[in-house]
Amino acid sequence: MLFSKENAFDGYADVRGFSSGREPPRFRRKIPFYRVVRKDAARCLFRRWGKAAAGFLFLTGIWMLCSLLRTLIRQAASVTGAPFALEGRTLVVNLPRIFVDGGLIFASAILFSPLVLGYIRFIYQLTTGREAPLMMIFDSLRSMRTLLWSMGSVITMWLGSMVILTVCLLPGALTLFSAGTFPGSDGKKAALRIAMLLLGGVLLIIGLLFAITLLVRFIAVPFILTDEHTGIFQAAALSWRATRREADGVFSLVISFLPLFLLCILLIPAIFVIPYFIASSGLYARVLLDREIQRRNMESGR
Repeated sequence: MLFSKENAFDGYADVRGFSSGREPPRFRRKIPFYRVVRKDAARCLFRRWGKAAAGFLFLTGIWMLCSLLRTLIRQAASVTGAPFALEGRTLVVNLPRIFVDGGLIFASAILFSPLVLGYIRFIYQLTTGREAPLMMIFDSLRSMRTLLWSMGSVITMWLGSMVILTVCLLPGALTLFSAGTFPGSDGKKAALRIAMLLLGGVLLIIGLLFAITLLVRFIAVPFILTDEHTGIFQAAALSWRATRREADGVFSLVISFLPLFLLCILLIPAIFVIPYFIASSGLYARVLLDREIQRRNMESGR
């Protein structure tokens, strides 16, 4: 297992003290631990940015190719129009477009998921302080069993994330939609519409923060899945236990990347930001998993 005690902190004296419960005072009092993790993640990628960027560009190219194929198939099937449209005050749903797009995106995700897991395995291996071949991206393709396992694991992980996001953001989205279709545009009706818009925005922000709070509890799942003998539900349970006392630290790590995620709108920064975020998340997950394994070993030894 990549997160076993034997290879957890090769070359990372900073986090070793944290994991073993002997956190240096300078980290505890002056520097938030997520910043230490980010610094060590940048250190482990310092001379490997080329390989990390090449892997990300390869995955991006594959996804763009899948998007092009979806467009061609949609045109060949004569499916046109937007999935949703607001005509007057009526929401029009284009079911053929939704079904076609949904099916094609799901098929693309199934084919894409083994490569994503392989890339995560590649970045995670770099957090051990050792070199990792870029060909690790294709590890999940070496046998039918690992291919099907990686497909099922990643698709289940993505679907779970989508369910959490949908449930958390739905109240705000419905409130905003109701405000957009609210009749009248003057007097009390206009004031009520503005109030509903403000309420919808607040609910969206609260829902997004709550969704992030839940999702960070599963931040270790993709890294646990680098061990092919671990199931998705076992990985989710282990990640939930490992982050129960450090959810605020992982949350701070994710929030600290938001400015960099905004830069990804320019596309080029994503080549560096995404590998950096994966490495930082993997290194933090490695610390938490090592501590959870030590705790379980101590309990079993009683």
